[in-house]
Amino acid sequence: MKKIGIYSGTFDPIHNGHISFAREAMNKYGLDKVFFLPEPRPRRKQGVKAFNHRVEMLRLALLRQPGMGTVILKHSRFSVQYTLPLLLDRFAGTRMYLLIGEDTLDHLVDWPNVEALQVVNLIIGVRTKSVAEVCSTVEAICITKGVVFRYNVFQAQNSDISSSYVRKELRHGKKPAGLNSSVQKYISANNLYSISGE
Repeated sequence: MKKIGIYSGTFDPIHNGHISFAREAMNKYGLDKVFFLPEPRPRRKQGVKAFNHRVEMLRLALLRQPGMGTVILKHSRFSVQYTLPLLLDRFAGTRMYLLIGEDTLDHLVDWPNVEALQVVNLIIGVRTKSVAEVCSTVEAICITKGVVFRYNVFQAQNSDISSSYVRKELRHGKKPAGLNSSVQKYISANNLYSISGE
């Protein structure tokens, strides 16, 4: 049975930290492929760049990344209630893994229908906390919601790179570390993230 990873996020913009996390997840847990799922209108985020720009930056960043691709759905944001059934149907006959960052756990307990995540495997990348802290958080959510999640947690490499750091550097006319050169060229050509382009 093939193992498929789904990595949902804003990717505003995609950077090497995202790709490194996906690659590590593939290598550590034997995933056959990871699909990046960009959200048109993500929760709790304002001023996100247009969806078409983020999709194109994903395409450029993943061109030379074997085993990685994108999946585009109509829903404005990932939800357990609406998005997960579509993914399970599209990738029927596979074992599905959801790749998430530790920050997602801050809101996971409040997700509607979160118990449906019991049918998939969670791969949680740690950036600022310890693996033990993240595991404790997951277990607390399981107890609170009366669920049993299948999950793996690991300390992600390149975790010091973030989209907010990249945007800040670009606003100041700098070339941030951790940005794919093709993505950098696309950003410049379309005047994204610069002060004048804001």
